[in-house]
Amino acid sequence: MQKIQSYDVRELFDPVQTHAAYQVPTEQIDQLKTELKTNHGATRFRRVKTCIKGIEILCFKLK
Repeated sequence: MQKIQSYDVRELFDPVQTHAAYQVPTEQIDQLKTELKTNHGATRFRRVKTCIKGIEILCFKLK
């Protein structure tokens, strides 16, 4: 497990989205996407809603 902008990032066993950032506030999703695109080369983003209002999981692909 690693951290990006203080969010826990874990590897997924999925060929489409390979990693996920957990417990990301909804208002921080766009900022995290930009960080992942520019500094880490991430692509194929998918937002997953959780049962906690205002918290999401951001899935993405890293090469």
